[in-house]
Amino acid sequence: MGQKVHPIGIRLGISKDWNSTWYAERADYADMLNTDLAVRAYLQKRLQQAAVS
Repeated sequence: MGQKVHPIGIRLGISKDWNSTWYAERADYADMLNTDLAVRAYLQKRLQQAAVS
């Protein structure tokens, strides 16, 4: 029996790239992650009709 792996997780860095790349100190990580997600949500909402991927 084979081991089951996540298909995207196994391909990250090979055929796919991360959605974002940034580094943070441990104390700042949660705040930066929330900021990153908020910016993504804002841009997706504002640029939904702009045909930008």
